[in-house]
Amino acid sequence: MFTFPALLWFLPLAGVVVLIHLVTMFRYRPVPWAAMEFLLAGYKRTRTRILLRQLLLMLLRTLAVVVLILMLAGPKLAGPLAELFGGRPTHHIVLLDDSYSMSERNALQGGNTVFEEAVGTVRRIVQTGVKSGGSDRMTLLLASRSRKIALGEEPEFAERPMDARGAADMEARLQTLE
Repeated sequence: MFTFPALLWFLPLAGVVVLIHLVTMFRYRPVPWAAMEFLLAGYKRTRTRILLRQLLLMLLRTLAVVVLILMLAGPKLAGPLAELFGGRPTHHIVLLDDSYSMSERNALQGGNTVFEEAVGTVRRIVQTGVKSGGSDRMTLLLASRSRKIALGEEPEFAERPMDARGAADMEARLQTLE
């Protein structure tokens, strides 16, 4: 699973590296001159080592292109493989504005209030977290309680796992918001 799977279409570009390598490898012109016999004899002795070195160089260049494309595609790893590559669960911290100004109706969004749209966005974040395997965490902060939280009070929905139970708890909490 990738964040940007469309970038995987660029993987055949790794073949361009091989093509460029082969074109430059066979692009030489023999020039006859007296010392050439001596140089050809030395070349024949080291030919296999040179070919192996060139093959290794081509493979490393191809691997660099493939790794770059895969890195840009943003793989989503889970489990021990993610820990091996430094992946960690995401902690989503959402500050939901529940002030009076959020009661404004948005004509472009079917007449819903701006607050209803914000709650819908929180629901989408939770559903995305549930689909990713439930390893992510979420903290919901309400703007009306920000002063109390700044003074040290814990938010009521803090660092909850985004699994099925956490999603149900979040949905129950979102239903009570006004």
